[in-house]
Amino acid sequence: MVVEHKSPRHIFRRRAVMTSDTVTLHVRTLDVSEHGFGVIAKEPVRVGKTCSLVLNALVGEHVIQQTFACEIVYCILTGVDGFRIGLNINNAAIDSSKQHLRKIISSCSSPFS
Repeated sequence: MVVEHKSPRHIFRRRAVMTSDTVTLHVRTLDVSEHGFGVIAKEPVRVGKTCSLVLNALVGEHVIQQTFACEIVYCILTGVDGFRIGLNINNAAIDSSKQHLRKIISSCSSPFS
């Protein structure tokens, strides 16, 4: 499976909580872009479902808690680490989240592909 990314990704490692339907998982973020997040979880999730991702991020000198409404676009077994999950920010919520995403991305290192 080849996953094409719409924009540069930045390393972003945080603990987060992902909730989809009635399932709540503790996940770790791996990267962030203007379109969403890459996370890793111990359990698989269903592609195409919507979910919320709640995380704390250090922006400047402040820790903020942010909730993002996302769609699960892929879920791939990555060996002993668990499942790598791609989350796209929902189009309806992207305007309200874009400013927070930009703040998070500005605090990250250089992008990678």
